[in-house]
Amino acid sequence: MAKLDARLYRAVCDLLFDELDPIGVNDLGGPRDEYDSYAAGLIRLILDGGDVNRVAQYLDQVARVSMGLSHG
Repeated sequence: MAKLDARLYRAVCDLLFDELDPIGVNDLGGPRDEYDSYAAGLIRLILDGGDVNRVAQYLDQVARVSMGLSHG
């Protein structure tokens, strides 16, 4: 189970960096671990039954509150 957990965590970290990347560190060659701290919360949300709307709310909150981005 630990290998699955590690693979899932790494896959979500990669997804956040490669696909979401709200601050653009991927384009600037930034560190791959930039969004790793948000992966566990996202995984927990999904495993607890969070639907697509709840996931979107979580990611929006991370961008606005944790990263200080605004969505105009």
